[in-house]
Amino acid sequence: MLDIGKEDRNYNYYRQIQEHEIKEPLKRMSNAKVVGSDNIPIEVRKSLGDGGILWLTKLFNEIVMTKKMSDEWGKSTLISIYKNKEVYIIA
Repeated sequence: MLDIGKEDRNYNYYRQIQEHEIKEPLKRMSNAKVVGSDNIPIEVRKSLGDGGILWLTKLFNEIVMTKKMSDEWGKSTLISIYKNKEVYIIA
């Protein structure tokens, strides 16, 4: 995971991200979409399996708890697109 010391952790209450919150949106995503700044196609993310979903869940919870994430992630531009009452984020 992230290289975070115990002194940098946020032990205040926060709601943990659950595995289903990672798995369900991945299922709904369409294949063959344009890749984001990481150049990882959605098909790769969808094929992660339970181990990959667990790893992503732990990573996201670590980011929430420590309030730190990769500097590379901050370089993306996110654009919200509203379509049929749903919000789609394009990175």
